[in-house]
Amino acid sequence: MDEIFGRANKLPIVTLRSGTTASYRSINECPVNVSEYVVGYKASEKHKLNPVYIESDYTEDYSHLILNLSEDPKKWRLQNLNDYFHKKEDCKNWREFKKIFGISWKNIRFEMKKKFAFENPDKVVSLNTLQKPSEKILQVIDLSKKDRDKVHVAGNPSDSQTFCFGFSSWNRDNMCGSTQDEKKIHRY
Repeated sequence: MDEIFGRANKLPIVTLRSGTTASYRSINECPVNVSEYVVGYKASEKHKLNPVYIESDYTEDYSHLILNLSEDPKKWRLQNLNDYFHKKEDCKNWREFKKIFGISWKNIRFEMKKKFAFENPDKVVSLNTLQKPSEKILQVIDLSKKDRDKVHVAGNPSDSQTFCFGFSSWNRDNMCGSTQDEKKIHRY
């Protein structure tokens, strides 16, 4: 279908769950089809999507903090949120953090990250690998693999930019503050 509509016009594949492995179909000793897929293409490269958001709470996918957001994206420095909170509590690592906060240390750290993410939504990002990125973005991802301590940028500020860091990449939609609602994270 890429040959007909153009790879640049391909939309993300939507996976719909149509069954479970606990259904009667799984009794057979053969592969079980539990998903249906919707494949879509936009009319042209100029066509803009109208994203539909659903309300969601904080997830640990939003795992990194941009330390110097006000600078040029190529100069951004990222830090893992776990490391940020360990350091903030004067701990060298999670073991020291655990000693201070006891048995509930993971829950306490999760709540700290959640609160921080909602108070600083533009600084907290989810580093994910893009599914089927364009050739241009693949080139930037390859460049970022070689220079892992630097954020690399694909695209221009007036359009949708993709940021690459090591093996991960994200765009503005993968930032905790990708919408105006600061109390909830929105995904699509």
